[in-house]
Amino acid sequence: MLKTESSYHMDDISEIFKAFATKQGASGTMIACLYSGRFPEFCSPMVRDPAPPIGMELDARFFCHVTEAIATNHSVHDGAIMLGRQDSNSNYVITGWSFRLFAPESTIAAPANRGSAFNSCLAMAQVTDVDRIYLHSSGKMYLFKKSGFRVL
Repeated sequence: MLKTESSYHMDDISEIFKAFATKQGASGTMIACLYSGRFPEFCSPMVRDPAPPIGMELDARFFCHVTEAIATNHSVHDGAIMLGRQDSNSNYVITGWSFRLFAPESTIAAPANRGSAFNSCLAMAQVTDVDRIYLHSSGKMYLFKKSGFRVL
């Protein structure tokens, strides 16, 4: 069962994203970049007007936050959602919507025939301060970390 209070562990966070994928359905897409400390390099915001609010904690209401952001401005579905925390003892909060990810090429080889979103997530997961990346695409939720990727 998911926690409703703060202090999520990484396994709890993966459950939040798995639940998101189920609610979004097989045709949905989403990228979320989780980082600790300073804002990661190799990403830039795509300006959205109106801009949805930020600062919501990553918790079981994540799907609702994304749905509300898309209702505010449909364009936010294009690009990564940024979620940051001060340190490993802090909780992630939404720090930005609709970011481009353009990390240098990854040292981990991507499987053949993957799209740009997959390859961008794999490369971005190698960037300093990035903890992990989640990608929902083609009905699957992927988790990218410095060690590689897997399907949740």
